[in-house]
Amino acid sequence: IRIVFPGDMTAVGWRVLLEDYEFRSMLQNTNIFLASHHGRVDGYLDDIFNFCKPQIIIISDKSIQYETQRVDYSSHATGILWNGTGIRKVLTTRNDGKLEIALRENNSYHITSFA
Repeated sequence: IRIVFPGDMTAVGWRVLLEDYEFRSMLQNTNIFLASHHGRVDGYLDDIFNFCKPQIIIISDKSIQYETQRVDYSSHATGILWNGTGIRKVLTTRNDGKLEIALRENNSYHITSFA
């Protein structure tokens, strides 16, 4: 599986990275995408998702306190079956608690929530 951990990357940084063909190529097989800068507006660049269509996007952040935390990533993921309750495209630590990603023997993964 491929996971993108961009840390506090801003949109400006994403634009620079997207100029690199090899980087764009690596994005294509992304399964899990952690939203940069805690999912805030200044870390969001929709152009990334021209090259990357992850199954799930994870936002690691505290409860919403600022308008800059309100970014809708859901259109950029294909979704995963979540706890037998349906398809989820975005998981957040603010709503889903601590998340653990475990690799399986068949080269797949499973995400567990510790809410």
